[in-house]
Amino acid sequence: MSEEGRTATVVADVHLTEVGYRRALVHLSALRLRYVAPMLTAVVFASVASGDSGAGVLSIYSFVGFLLIVWAYVEWQVRSPVNRSIYEPVRYEFAEDGVSYRTTDGEGEIPWSSIVRWRVAAGHYVLHAAWGAFLLLPDDSLVVGTPEDLETLLRAHVARGPRGRAR
Repeated sequence: MSEEGRTATVVADVHLTEVGYRRALVHLSALRLRYVAPMLTAVVFASVASGDSGAGVLSIYSFVGFLLIVWAYVEWQVRSPVNRSIYEPVRYEFAEDGVSYRTTDGEGEIPWSSIVRWRVAAGHYVLHAAWGAFLLLPDDSLVVGTPEDLETLLRAHVARGPRGRAR
């Protein structure tokens, strides 16, 4: 906090890696799809209990296939040539008036009203934007300010914060 009691500006130099991006995507996928495994497990048990072992085996194969599809999608996102720009360095500055960013291609501003939710996932801050995209900030990318300063800004300006703080 600054001397006047206002929140300090937080600066993050982000250089996302494939490993970090993959970890964050797997974590976010697991959060989104957390009900699939219990539902498929219930179907397997119901199939086995009814004596229809073929349906149980099919359900198990469906679950494994589902996991493979999710993993393939994550790998495609991580390695896609279209997404290579995500690995370019970006400097974000979080302040009371919004988020500014600078890349090798240019710079811009993101108003706080465009960020609808934030959470911590797999060692990254995930800021969900109104247009469906998200910003990933590794925990260790902060060069000015502390994680507490960033979270203070996020709590003050973003309507929906994390439900839990699993790091």
